[in-house]
Amino acid sequence: MRAENETLKATLRMQLAYVRHWQEDARYNLKPTMDSLKDSEEAILKALGRKNEDN
Repeated sequence: MRAENETLKATLRMQLAYVRHWQEDARYNLKPTMDSLKDSEEAILKALGRKNEDN
C-alpha cells in the first residue's frame, strides 16, 4: 500500500508540474498539445490502476 501511495504521489507531482507549465504557456497564448494532454490522461489512469477509458 505504501508503494502505491508513493506512486500516486509521484504521478500527482508530475501532473501538477504539467499544469503549472501549461498555465505559464497560457500567458503567451500557447495551448497544450493534444499529445501532452493524452500523456497526462494516461499517467493519471495508470496511477489509478486503470487502462485508457472513455469515462
